Amino acid sequence: MVAYLGDIDQSIALFQRALVINEAHDNRRTVGSITGSLGLLHRFKGEMKKALSLYRQALEIQKKVGNDFGMSVCLSNAGIIWLDLADLEAAEKAFRRSIAVSERIQSRQRIAYGQSYLARVLLDMGRLEEAVALLAQAITSQEDQGQGRDLAVSLRFSSRFHRLARAVPREAETLARKAVALEESLDQPGRLGESHCALGHALLAQGGSAQACLEAGRDCLDKTVGYRTPLEEALQRLEAAQEAASAGRELQGGELPEHLAPALRARLDETGPLAPEEASP
Repeated sequence: MVAYLGDIDQSIALFQRALVINEAHDNRRTVGSITGSLGLLHRFKGEMKKALSLYRQALEIQKKVGNDFGMSVCLSNAGIIWLDLADLEAAEKAFRRSIAVSERIQSRQRIAYGQSYLARVLLDMGRLEEAVALLAQAITSQEDQGQGRDLAVSLRFSSRFHRLARAVPREAETLARKAVALEESLDQPGRLGESHCALGHALLAQGGSAQACLEAGRDCLDKTVGYRTPLEEALQRLEAAQEAASAGRELQGGELPEHLAPALRARLDETGPLAPEEASP
């Protein structure tokens, strides 16, 4: 895809031309796939409302042609946008629907993918028991299937969970290092950079330094073309945490997203991370 070479606008133009051709030949399944791809490209541009509109169109087309796999992809992509927009309830619904469709077609890869992202949503909602159970299921399934790319994301989410909610920064470090090792074997510097950031936060939580992780993340950013926003934001959060640590200040509960569940945010702010036994399922 041209977008991965950094020219998103050219990619959009190419896909739009392909869309017109396939609509003229009534290739509905292909039209659905192209529409979903256009949604992804507009997300890369930060045009979230446009992306959601295209995902809805793609979802309706995939439903009409009976493409359950395509429906699962559209729903999970929409869920990621809702997560980006901090609408956790909408994100939860989208990921649960994606998982349900994936179960219907018995796609283990899609089920685990949905479980991983749903766990991330539930963590931010403060529903820790559900989150850790889903992450465990996703990681086991992805390990069994050899799904290295998806597994790295789940490990990164799990590292975040152990650091913020379970107060086990050493385990968070172990998980983040596994994610880094997996990402190093893949050609996706943006995701590798995000894993370096996860490792940096785990090291800071143990009183260490994140400087090496920051440098590695910036190097990954230099190599990233196309959609750079997630890594840029991850680096900004890690830089803030590193600066706070260097100044002897403690960030409340680590880097807390603005949309974190109020009850969990208050708990972390007042008492620090939950004890392991309190967060375990």
